[in-house]
Amino acid sequence: MKIIQQKLFNKTQAGILQVKQQIDQLTTDSVMKIALRIGLVAMGLSLIILAIFWGKIAPEIPLWYSRPYGENQLTASWVLWLIPLVGLIINVATIRLSGAVIEEDKFLAQMMTIVSSLITIMALVTMIKVISLVV
Repeated sequence: MKIIQQKLFNKTQAGILQVKQQIDQLTTDSVMKIALRIGLVAMGLSLIILAIFWGKIAPEIPLWYSRPYGENQLTASWVLWLIPLVGLIINVATIRLSGAVIEEDKFLAQMMTIVSSLITIMALVTMIKVISLVV
């Protein structure tokens, strides 16, 4: 078995055009098309919900639930903007990696796309839960 090293950006000037070409390549498969749509819609919803409720959010919010109860769970409200940002980074990385391996292993590309959309949905649900606690 030959090990192939993949890079997210093969060229130093990787841009939006290359990402769009890989999205077009990935959307030829129906499973990946649905997963990409779900992931992008979830990321868009999280941005819209955060923008709508931004004025009502308290300066400190409970986000770190694994820490002991009280002030240890609190963080600044701007940290909520990191949740859609992480979803964007995960989706772009998945598109790049899936586009690179789709010719060799279609199932792996499908699984990466599905997992990235599930991560984005979980981030959306987490953000909705946090906003519902503080609003």
